[in-house]
Amino acid sequence: MYASTSQSDAIQNLPLDMHDQRVDAKAAVSFKHNGKTTKLDRLYQQGSAKIRFPKHYDESLEAVLINTAGGLTGGDFLSWDVSLNSDCNAIITTQACEKSYKSISGAARVQTSLRIGKNSALHWVPQETILYNSSSLSRTFDVEMAHGSELLALESVMMGREAMGETVDDVQFHDRWRVRCEGKVIFADDLRIAGSTNSLAKFGKNRALASLLFVSSKDNETLRSIVTKLHDVSKDVVSGFSAFEGKITGRILASDTYALRQALVPVLDILRNAELPRVWRI
Repeated sequence: MYASTSQSDAIQNLPLDMHDQRVDAKAAVSFKHNGKTTKLDRLYQQGSAKIRFPKHYDESLEAVLINTAGGLTGGDFLSWDVSLNSDCNAIITTQACEKSYKSISGAARVQTSLRIGKNSALHWVPQETILYNSSSLSRTFDVEMAHGSELLALESVMMGREAMGETVDDVQFHDRWRVRCEGKVIFADDLRIAGSTNSLAKFGKNRALASLLFVSSKDNETLRSIVTKLHDVSKDVVSGFSAFEGKITGRILASDTYALRQALVPVLDILRNAELPRVWRI
């Protein structure tokens, strides 16, 4: 329900010789604090990677990432680079769901690099990535944090579109996370999905998966109380959250994108203590 049917079907049905690389794109943005609020410092855009900045009326700054190519397929490369100087507050999201289409020439690659300065907070909350049948996608997510900074990171995937009767019998997906604070690794995760969700016992009939990380200077007792609230609002889906060493980690499994969002929105509202960007609620 979140994908453009006509665009998705058109790309899926392209002749094989038209599935060559369409995306070689990069966007880099940095933010600074001017003493009153977070402001744009520098912006670089190449190829189909675009960043837009909706009006915002508090001290944070919102950025919306856009891949104007409409999706990714084998051999494509997309890079996002975000940097916050000290005392900044920013939320990064996407205009729509990213799509990973059938691949005949290796994996599509998405590279994300985040740097968070002292006393800054970065909330990375893109919308879902849809994995179509026979797709191959490899993502890297690298974060460098300063002491006293905050990170909220979310990535979620959907196996095809159930409303369109799509099945995913073969998919290759790798999501690699590395988060460092002052050069020291504080979180590492590698998620791999190969084949069909039917072959993954933990998926069952679920088609949507979200991975979440929250790094904060809050004490562990406060984080554990937050985890209790997260369990309460996500009780209608398969979920698990843990609090330890200044972090909350979690995963959510849901039957479809709608059910996943029904769980994710209150979870993110609790962690952010603020509403999500408008594109999430359209």
